[in-house]
Amino acid sequence: RCGKRLYELLYKYYTYKQWHMMPDKLPAAVVGRVPIYYDDNDLYVRGKTQKLPSRGYTWMFERILDHPNIAVSLNTPFEHRMMSQFNKVVHTGPID
Repeated sequence: RCGKRLYELLYKYYTYKQWHMMPDKLPAAVVGRVPIYYDDNDLYVRGKTQKLPSRGYTWMFERILDHPNIAVSLNTPFEHRMMSQFNKVVHTGPID
């Protein structure tokens, strides 16, 4: 969907960095989620408005995760029983 030079500069190694897999090893459905645009609009999301946190995403997430109602568990494998222990469970793991 894009030229080889652009693919290697912008997509190939970023994909590997993000998912620790080369793009040709990812399922087509996963790769197909990443939009590629053919214009000079540098916005990732094509909505009417876009905002960035004034102090950056790190500051924003530090503030969110510092809330007493939020528990963060690192290096914890997902288990389905977690779904019944909490109102919401957010699991980030390997690419589907």
